[in-house]
Amino acid sequence: MIRTMWNALRQFLGIRPEATALRAATPALAPLPPLPPIEAAPPPRLLSLGSDSELGLDARFSARLLGVEFVSAEAIAESARSVLARLNYLTRAPLDAGLVPRLPAALPRLMSLARRDDCSVPELARHISSDPALLGEVIRLANSPRYRSAREISSLEDAVMLLGQTGLTQLVSRVMLGPVFSTAQGHFSRSAGTHLWAQAERCAHGCAFLRQGRGDQFEAYLAGMVVNAGMIAALRVLDQDYRALAAPASPGFHAALHEVTARLSAHVARLWDFPPEVVAALTQRAAAIPQIEAGSLAEALVDADRLSKLQMLGAPADAPELALTAAQQRCWRELERAFGS
Repeated sequence: MIRTMWNALRQFLGIRPEATALRAATPALAPLPPLPPIEAAPPPRLLSLGSDSELGLDARFSARLLGVEFVSAEAIAESARSVLARLNYLTRAPLDAGLVPRLPAALPRLMSLARRDDCSVPELARHISSDPALLGEVIRLANSPRYRSAREISSLEDAVMLLGQTGLTQLVSRVMLGPVFSTAQGHFSRSAGTHLWAQAERCAHGCAFLRQGRGDQFEAYLAGMVVNAGMIAALRVLDQDYRALAAPASPGFHAALHEVTARLSAHVARLWDFPPEVVAALTQRAAAIPQIEAGSLAEALVDADRLSKLQMLGAPADAPELALTAAQQRCWRELERAFGS
């Protein structure tokens, strides 16, 4: 009776006997194999800043300047691209005193005075004595290893005599331009400004040394002093526009930063009304001309910039990457003598 009722229920529900048998005969599906574990993306490849680095010298210098210990082989972030875009605009824009400081008003007058052939020692001493900062720097420099005599110099006139016209001209440039480099505005300016100024002093001294007997040493010194002036603007743009505490670590960023700040340095020198020879040398360096004229100011500027950066990075004098010419070796030793190893 139960079987009769069950058959009636199947007929009522429309279940065919053969369908039930087919389901009963269908084997269970085998379980799916486990999915392979998801592998994490490999971390960006880190590149050293040492002498064996794949990076160029200028990129290594700017990375070290900004406190980057290792750069990672990754694309330039959008925030870093905006910094480069703003710097690129500055290379064509009027002087922005908020980003590129104006030249101190007293500098042209003092430079002109120091370069006059008929300017006497008492006249120079009288003008220097009216500026306490300049007075102290003259005495300090006269007693430095670069000019040290057999006795300590304490008289302003003795210091002026010892330094000579070239030394005084260079001194005026240093005293006037020093505050331009050391004005700290934010995180990046505070941490990098001192090192940027130290490199500028070495580059200026080396450029003047390489130009001995070949032209105006003052122009060579001035060119070396402002060879990386564009980096001052870069530090201030980073202070204002880049919100991260750590500087960009992309190799592409640092390569592009060198290119745009080199052009900006030439633009700043032009806006500051520097001598045409100085502007021309900075422009040639920024253009990366393959064959710069031998013995030219541009060649001395490129060599001095390279040597000063290598010394700032701590490269030993016998490093294989140097491959110095005889003139460059003499300049290297002069920089070590004047500033220490």
